[in-house]
Amino acid sequence: MKKALLRSGTVKLQAKRPLGAHASDLAADRGLANLSSALEHPDPDVRARAVTIASAFSDGRIRRLLRATMYDPCPAVRCAAIRAAGGAESLDLVASLLVALRDPDANVRHAAAEAVSTITGRPIGPTATDATIDATRLEELKLWWKEQRRAELEAPGNAERARGSKGD
Repeated sequence: MKKALLRSGTVKLQAKRPLGAHASDLAADRGLANLSSALEHPDPDVRARAVTIASAFSDGRIRRLLRATMYDPCPAVRCAAIRAAGGAESLDLVASLLVALRDPDANVRHAAAEAVSTITGRPIGPTATDATIDATRLEELKLWWKEQRRAELEAPGNAERARGSKGD
C-alpha cells in the first residue's frame, strides 16, 4: 500500500507495510479521507493531483468525489475530474458530464465531450479545433440518456428498490 502526500509542486509516495484484507479496507478509507481533504486544498494543483490519484479507486465514493469536483472553481481541476470520470466509464457520471458540456471554459467542455463519448460510445463533438458542442447530437444524447434511465428503472427489481430508497 502506498500513501500519497499531496503538496503543491510534487507528489511523493511513501511505501507502507503490507496489510491484510480488513486493514486494507481501513487504509483505503483513510486514503479516501485524505483525498477528500486534499480536494478542498486552496492550491488548485493539489486538488488536480488529488483527482488524478482518486481516479485509481473504483468504488462509488470516488464517483461522488469526482461529481463534486466537476464544479470546482478552477477549470484545470474540473478538467482533471472530467478526464477521471471518462476513465471510470461509469454511466452514473453521465448526468454530471452533461452539465459540464455547458461549462464556460472551452477546455472543460472539450474534456466533457470526450468523457461522454468514451462512456456512452456516442460522439457529440467538439472537434479539437471547435469548442462548440453539436446541438443535434447533444439532444440525441439526452434522449438516449433518458431512455437508459427509464429502462434501468423498469428492469425487474429496480422499481421496488427505487421506491424503497425514497424513504431512506
